[in-house]
Amino acid sequence: MRFLLLMFIAGCSSSCNQPEEEIIGDPTVIAHIERWNSWLEPVDLESKYCKMSQSPFAFFRGTAHLYWLDLGNDPRLRQFGRDRTKTWLQGDSHVQNFGSFNNDQDEVVYDLNDFDEAVIGDYQLDVWRLAISIILMAGEEDEFNASDVNGAIDAMTEAYLDELDKLEEDDGETTAEFKEGNTQEGVSEFLDDVKKENDRVEMLEKWTDYDIGELRLDTNHEDLEPVTATEEASILDDLDTYLDSLSGGLDPAELGTYFDAIDIARRRNQGLGSLGVPRYYVLIEGEDPDDEWDDRILDIKLQRSPAASEAFPELANAAPDFQNHAVRVATGQKALALHVDDHLGHMISGNEAFSVRERSPWKEALDIDEIEDTKLLNGVASDWGKILANAHARADEDFSSGSIDYNFDREVEEITDGEHEEFRDLVRSVARPYSQQVEQGWLAFEDFVDTEFDFECDEEEDDG
Repeated sequence: MRFLLLMFIAGCSSSCNQPEEEIIGDPTVIAHIERWNSWLEPVDLESKYCKMSQSPFAFFRGTAHLYWLDLGNDPRLRQFGRDRTKTWLQGDSHVQNFGSFNNDQDEVVYDLNDFDEAVIGDYQLDVWRLAISIILMAGEEDEFNASDVNGAIDAMTEAYLDELDKLEEDDGETTAEFKEGNTQEGVSEFLDDVKKENDRVEMLEKWTDYDIGELRLDTNHEDLEPVTATEEASILDDLDTYLDSLSGGLDPAELGTYFDAIDIARRRNQGLGSLGVPRYYVLIEGEDPDDEWDDRILDIKLQRSPAASEAFPELANAAPDFQNHAVRVATGQKALALHVDDHLGHMISGNEAFSVRERSPWKEALDIDEIEDTKLLNGVASDWGKILANAHARADEDFSSGSIDYNFDREVEEITDGEHEEFRDLVRSVARPYSQQVEQGWLAFEDFVDTEFDFECDEEEDDG
């Protein structure tokens, strides 16, 4: 199985003629992975390593720092990049970082949904990483061959460029949102299911328990646990710093008990790259204190240096551009997204900076197993390209001329004009070999986990 997967990812390179025993992993990645994760508690390290060892795609998700170390300063960026093709990046662009949620108008949309790694950089680094993730994701499915996946990468890349060409003409990025009515079949059907199967009551029933006449966060849930008295005091006492950071449509001074904290719990086992990062759910009153089922859950997460700091060490310290990394994350989300969550903000607790946003009742990721043929794959890939293009375009001077004082979409349109085929070729020429490199790193990592640790890894479902 490993040999067949490596053949697929490499596009049948010279390794296709080698017997399986000659294919070995790349052990050089182990030291980088151990360093990057050295701060994790043993139980979190075990959980993260188990998830990363499940597949090359999971390994890729858990090692964004390796991607930036390897490609962050790649000279091939210069072919279609220059100083004025920098914009806000998602920073960890892969297929599972697109998903559904509600915007500040309570419309269910499909868009980028994770901004922890957001930084300003060359746009191609998001495009390349997304292309690599398409290869690795498709490698876990039986339906697609290398030609199918090349087609999906081209569909994503061409949709990205075509969308930027259009946006350069009409500035549509300032209003564009992706919903059930303007997405391809795979995404539109997914959004239809999300709206039918999810609501606030369903979410609260999942994460809370009705105790002594009112809702409390359910610390018997496998992904929640009680906080210590010190944690509770530290987070809840410092919520005022979060309220001061709000800049959306919610004014705490006019909302009475809306932000009154009811309960707090520690969130566990979420995500992959940031698994083990201190994270809390805080249950607050919402609009009606007499109606438990309109309560809200705030997602409060410690923010650390972005993965891009492996390529650009100056990013490890958020200053001077940002007060702290939580401000960086919130700013990046506001730049890249449209109609962002009114609860989006940041807080300081002790010496640490936390991002804050609402836990959306419509938060879901598209099940890749549901993409069963090339038509669906190409359609979804096309939507991913369009979404990424709109995010990059709205994050330029449209968002703030203080950070980016030029029209990003015009700059990319000019540098790629008449060269879309060459651009697609470059993306594939980066993505395919790097996917093989990821595969080899995963093989070494899987062996490392098997030989160096005595824990047993079970198959785990990642709900994001």
